[in-house]
Amino acid sequence: MLAILLEEDSPEAETALRRWGAAVEGAQRRSRVGRALLRGMLGTATGLAAEEWRIVTEASGRPVAVTGKDTPGPSVSLSHSGGWVAAAVCAVGTVGIDVEAHRPSRNFAGIARFAFGPEECARAAAGPDEFYRIWTLREAVAKATSVGITQVADRKDRVAEGPGEGAWTADIEGRRWFLFHKAPHPALNLALAVRDWASPAAEPDWWSVG
Repeated sequence: MLAILLEEDSPEAETALRRWGAAVEGAQRRSRVGRALLRGMLGTATGLAAEEWRIVTEASGRPVAVTGKDTPGPSVSLSHSGGWVAAAVCAVGTVGIDVEAHRPSRNFAGIARFAFGPEECARAAAGPDEFYRIWTLREAVAKATSVGITQVADRKDRVAEGPGEGAWTADIEGRRWFLFHKAPHPALNLALAVRDWASPAAEPDWWSVG
């Protein structure tokens, strides 16, 4: 599994656009950066040239990697927030990634009551870091299942357990998940979730972290 976190305007993002962005010309920059990063990561993960890969979008909004012959590739996921872009490629399960820059003006308690399960609400009450831990993990799980916002805000406990930062496995609704959460910079949270995890729990291979 590979994951990357970069600032959208960083030199590394510009390099990715120049090297692997040809297939997504005309899209908004953040989308172009994310898809270019995915193509480069797919090349690293599979041994196929990055140019062999295209990123298409399912009806649910989830990105899917396919070769020029429309052969599906590893699971991929993208996220953007506050000038940051995060991307992940995983061949051992279905991956979801979420990055969130803190917004201090948000009504954390109200959002938690509307969206989180009771145990998650209790943990989120400890402050913004715990709130965003729950939020990013729930978003990552929802992306991996392709359900979307209805699962993010269904008030069912899924990620109340586990460390503040690090990697662990969990049983969620009868399926084995790999979960990972980190605060890579102040006021920034990042989470990964892989459904049907088939490898020992470990941190992802960070190809590059801005």
